[in-house]
Amino acid sequence: MKKDYGRIATENEAIISCLVLGATVLLGMPRIVFGEIVLLEALSIFGMLIFLYKFGFGIGMCWCMMTGFVASFSIGITEYFVGWILVGVLAQGLSCTFGGGRFAFGMYYGGVYLLVGTYLYETILSEEGFKALASALLVFLLAPRRLMLRIEEGVKIGALSDNSPEWGRLVIDRINNLSRAFKRIEYTLASDSGSSMSFSDVGNIIEGFTNQLERAVPMRKTISSAIISNLALRDIRVKNLVMLKNQEERYEIYITAKVVRGKLVLASMVRDIVSKEIGMDMEVKDESRNIVGRNYEMICLRQKPTFNCNVAVRRLSRYESQVSGDDYYVGDIMDGQKLIMLADGMGNGVEAASDSGMLIDVIEELLTAGFDKETSIKIVNTYLSERNKGERFSTLDMLILDMHTGYGRLFKQGAATTFVKRGQWIELIKSTSLPMGVIDGAVCENCRKKFYHNDIIVMVSDGVLESIVVENSDDYLRDLLLNSDNQDVEEIATEIADAIGSISGNRLRDDASIIVVRLSKR
Repeated sequence: MKKDYGRIATENEAIISCLVLGATVLLGMPRIVFGEIVLLEALSIFGMLIFLYKFGFGIGMCWCMMTGFVASFSIGITEYFVGWILVGVLAQGLSCTFGGGRFAFGMYYGGVYLLVGTYLYETILSEEGFKALASALLVFLLAPRRLMLRIEEGVKIGALSDNSPEWGRLVIDRINNLSRAFKRIEYTLASDSGSSMSFSDVGNIIEGFTNQLERAVPMRKTISSAIISNLALRDIRVKNLVMLKNQEERYEIYITAKVVRGKLVLASMVRDIVSKEIGMDMEVKDESRNIVGRNYEMICLRQKPTFNCNVAVRRLSRYESQVSGDDYYVGDIMDGQKLIMLADGMGNGVEAASDSGMLIDVIEELLTAGFDKETSIKIVNTYLSERNKGERFSTLDMLILDMHTGYGRLFKQGAATTFVKRGQWIELIKSTSLPMGVIDGAVCENCRKKFYHNDIIVMVSDGVLESIVVENSDDYLRDLLLNSDNQDVEEIATEIADAIGSISGNRLRDDASIIVVRLSKR
């Protein structure tokens, strides 16, 4: 409860009870003077500064009226009641008109207090009153920043209900991705013989889709107040603030906000404020607005990954006059995962390139839409096997890296050996499964591995190993990597390509592709 005092501040009944309690304490307080400063007046003015600035006009004026009545009753002069109410109204009016932070509000209040005391109610600006004002202003301006964060009215914290616009936006985006994925399958892979995907498969897909929808998690009130207040200082008004956690336990924050005055603001400024207050590095999501404008728009932030990776690719055609039959993809999918794929179409030339390109495109579309990995591979393999009748096929070598944890999953269906280098140690990951499209129900081998800082992963197509004309091409490539001190992925990829050309006499046995990945901590 100590860490969540902001919860009290957001409940009107609770805070009004606190105001009444504070005014009662002041009413029963004896006349205490510290260095010619009357404690009653100083505390009353300090309370006015806090409640007007922090909680706004309604709560602030309640305190002005209560303390004005207490001071008038204790001192016997009614000018305190009227004068303090007038000062509060004018100071709050200036703040609403011209804006500004704590320092600006202190200047508004001090200036109005001096004017009202000089020209209307001299009693509140007596020598004791002036010293009480000065001491209250000094404490107000020097108080810890977090204690003085404004509580913005009308902001919904964590209010992402099923009928809210923000939730609707998230669901619609996901449904559109799902719809595009199905259309992509139908357009690209549908065969004349029809689909063997059962209603059970479709049900599992939709069930998996709904399980991937994020769930709202509570945000500590002190943190949400700090975010809203800091944005307000930059003339950004927040309408809704919610923190979500997805199925991978990654945090996302959605802020519906607009600029009320001044220039438009970059979403990166919002990201920096949120990251600082929650103590977690965030980044702007791809689908988010990049600018906070004059109308309410949703800024989408997600937890920034711990790892980064550099990737280099080399593609070598067996025949210079023909396009390579290999294809690849490197990109990001949901929840901070890096997707790297390498496909090798049967044979060479345009037809092989079409097969491998189709395989890469559709799996990427499915995974981006949020489909399960195994389900995506099963769908594509089913369609390819129906369409090609086992006469044409493509290999699939796929790596999905979780950039938050460093864990990765390798999927291999007819693919060549993958090499993982960690210092002076190398692991070879092999596969004995059939390529994609040979038979329906073919098994896709996969394994889960933990990768670390400076790990190097080398994925190659069959043409690389076939072109290394030695007794054991796997051992040759392993020794080449072990004897290399290169850490730059581009140099490693070039070194492998040069070695293949040298040992084969520039006469490749098949199209050859090389993907080199180096994982590093941010």
